[in-house]
Amino acid sequence: MKKIRIKMATVAPVQAENIPGENKGKKKKWYKKVIGKLIPPIWPAQSPDDPAEEEREITIEDVQKLIEEQRYEYASKGLIELEHKIVAGSEEPTLHMKDLEPLYGKLKAEVFRVIKKSITSTDRELLQEAIQAIVVQESEDSKCISDLENADGSRPKGWLQTWKECVRQSVEERIQDLPLEEKLNGPPTIIFPIISIGKLFKNDLIHLVTHLKACYPEDFDVCDTYAQHYHRHIKTRTEEITQFELCEKDNFAVLCWVHNLYPNEILKNPKLAEHIDDSRLECLLSQEVVRLLENNFLRNERDSFDEHMNKALNYEAELWKDETEPKMLGSHYHSELQIDIIQCHESSLKKAAEIRPELVDKLSISLQNNLYEILQRYKKVFEEYISSMEKSKTQNFYRETCITHLNCCLGLRTSLFRKEAKLRHGLRIKSTLLQLEDNIYDALLQDLFMDIKNNFKKMSQGSSPFSYQTMQNIIRIAETFMEPFHTLKDESYKVLSGKIHLFLVKEHLARILKRKVSYKSVQQMQTLANQIAENAELIDSFSAFYRSGEDWLKPALPKVAEIIRLQDLNAIQLEVATLVEDYPDIRNKQIEAILYMKGNLSRNEVKSILKTADMVERRVNDTQKLFESIKPS
Repeated sequence: MKKIRIKMATVAPVQAENIPGENKGKKKKWYKKVIGKLIPPIWPAQSPDDPAEEEREITIEDVQKLIEEQRYEYASKGLIELEHKIVAGSEEPTLHMKDLEPLYGKLKAEVFRVIKKSITSTDRELLQEAIQAIVVQESEDSKCISDLENADGSRPKGWLQTWKECVRQSVEERIQDLPLEEKLNGPPTIIFPIISIGKLFKNDLIHLVTHLKACYPEDFDVCDTYAQHYHRHIKTRTEEITQFELCEKDNFAVLCWVHNLYPNEILKNPKLAEHIDDSRLECLLSQEVVRLLENNFLRNERDSFDEHMNKALNYEAELWKDETEPKMLGSHYHSELQIDIIQCHESSLKKAAEIRPELVDKLSISLQNNLYEILQRYKKVFEEYISSMEKSKTQNFYRETCITHLNCCLGLRTSLFRKEAKLRHGLRIKSTLLQLEDNIYDALLQDLFMDIKNNFKKMSQGSSPFSYQTMQNIIRIAETFMEPFHTLKDESYKVLSGKIHLFLVKEHLARILKRKVSYKSVQQMQTLANQIAENAELIDSFSAFYRSGEDWLKPALPKVAEIIRLQDLNAIQLEVATLVEDYPDIRNKQIEAILYMKGNLSRNEVKSILKTADMVERRVNDTQKLFESIKPS
């Protein structure tokens, strides 16, 4: 647009008595109050270089031309200058305020046409012209006095209020022009029309911030003005859909919209956050309605979890009955039940997080009872399966099925208790899984342990009290048992190996404690100690090869062998004290049973050794008890 050089003219003082008309007194009052505030006439000279044109006054035709040339600011100022001249009486009597109204109407129509279209336009210069035309009119309105009698009613024009109404209409038209069904990502929900308005809100406000805001004076509050109109439509429509009974999917969608998508993706969008004061926007829904929707969500998730888990468990139980070989995942037997429980649990918590973080804790607590109940049912159903197999001993893939569900329990514990501190009922949930695992281990190991026990009974039937050959046979039995368990996950494999390790050590100790033979010969004691030590080495080799995690068991048999071997009373006292310190659940009767084999100890020496044992502070570890279940002879 061509720039115009402005010439400033002054308005000559007008005598009050020169104001014509029968309302002279009122006109005089108007003049006295307003004349001091009149802006000087602003008009672009026809020819800036021609001095003769410098004092040319503006005409209606000039204003008409300015409007046509889209110089709205100058047109607005020109009309006001004509107003001043009419009021001051400096214009010919044939020109009246009503003669300006058509031009005002035309200018107003053009200005607000530009305003309305600006939400999709990037023509800053034209918008600047329109806004300045409004600013000029508002400035003139502000000079009016509220009790002033303006005979022709030409003021105030109220263009700022008209601008606000224009913004409202513009927003409504934009919303009405949205397609009835807009393609959005994901399955359709009841809130998709509202999401469409939200997307329009975001895109239009980003356009406003990027291209239009700089054209507006700060007091127009343009961003919040537009935002409030979009927000009003969104709030109304959000309230409307909650009047209906919502299905599970729609209930979740409304909560996501109210708590997450709308505030975070739109109002706090990085391009908009600092331009919108969301504290001035009402909540989309009342707290009462939000609580109702959240309670519905929690109930729906619990019901859905129960339904899905019971179906998954029933399906798994059918596989056991059908004697179906479990599936492999990598190199391990695998149950889909583990994935179903974890995914269903985590999926529910993830959905809660999509609404708001505080709902995650509520749902987690709510789901824990359901999770505990389904795991209790899982435990009961699998134990029934074990019991039926112990009676029939005929089903195929029994061992493989047991391996599968040891892997399943381990997987559940690993996944569910990554954040155990947040599980209010975590201990009883974990206890249920551990009890089921123990029952499965017991079912797998009972035949092996019976075989080992029978072989230990044979240990002292030969010439040697603790036959090395018998111990070798026992270890071979254990090794043969362990061969098929490579499909067990590492941690469970170590537990299984550790249980065998513990059983071997306890059974050997039981044979020692039950041996009611007293040796007076030092040589006999040395031989006995060596036999125990050699057997201990066989057990240690087995436990190392099969990765037993029960290293705390290794010193037990060597320490007992050392007590039998030693002859010095002080050395025996020290070794017994060390044994008690390492295995504080050992009782004095069991110590006496070991000392009984040393036939060269007097009664007083035995009492002295037991007294030393009593002086040791015993700190029992509940997970590492060795002697507690061994009955002394």
